[in-house]
Amino acid sequence: VRVIVISDIHGEVLLLKEVLQKVNFKDEDYLIINGDLCEKGRDSIGVVNYVMNLVKNNSNVHVVEGNCEVLVDALLNENPGLINYLCTRKHSIF
Repeated sequence: VRVIVISDIHGEVLLLKEVLQKVNFKDEDYLIINGDLCEKGRDSIGVVNYVMNLVKNNSNVHVVEGNCEVLVDALLNENPGLINYLCTRKHSIF
């Protein structure tokens, strides 16, 4: 059994799939995703949906919250400085 650790996917679902294919990820492997699923890339929603399916279908897949996910809390609390910053980001999911 292998433990595969990745992080900083940042909205690039095709690159995530490519990395998992290159390492020949199998159901018996443990996959640890160390956060930063979203932001900066072109398909944050695609990444979130893909990772949610991985977690749903494989008990060996675990996701740790990254600093980009922590942004959600600040948005929910309507932090105006953060909202203004994110409005300048071209591919922001927020």
